[in-house]
Amino acid sequence: MSSEKKYFLKWKGEISGPFSADELRSMQTLGHIGLLHEIKTDGGSWTLLKNFEFDCAPSEPAAESHAAARSLLRSQSFQYAVYALCGASFVSAYFYVAALALAGVLYAFGEKRAAASAFWISTSIALAGLAFFGLVYPVLAR
Repeated sequence: MSSEKKYFLKWKGEISGPFSADELRSMQTLGHIGLLHEIKTDGGSWTLLKNFEFDCAPSEPAAESHAAARSLLRSQSFQYAVYALCGASFVSAYFYVAALALAGVLYAFGEKRAAASAFWISTSIALAGLAFFGLVYPVLAR
């Protein structure tokens, strides 16, 4: 059963646990633990989390949550919002940083092509904005 707490973590010599597989997946998704944490089961030996395979499938709520997030990220309205934010990066560095953050979210959820597009579009537009406000606008303002 996936809710059974049978995993222990070790980081910098400190051992914590026991945790269930679902708890560990959630902690990893939230960034509380990383692939270099050591993990072991009751009576097992320590191994890096990146080399460890859980012996049970993810719980249904976690799988449904990821499916809902992926559905949102693939929706056309979300993609329009990302590209609008990319376009706004012409005006302000804050919009550029927000566009990069959304590109990171897309990348984290496996939407690598959309993340790369968002990154390159927002970077190109932000650089065009810098060129415009640094070179062209002063000439026009005379």
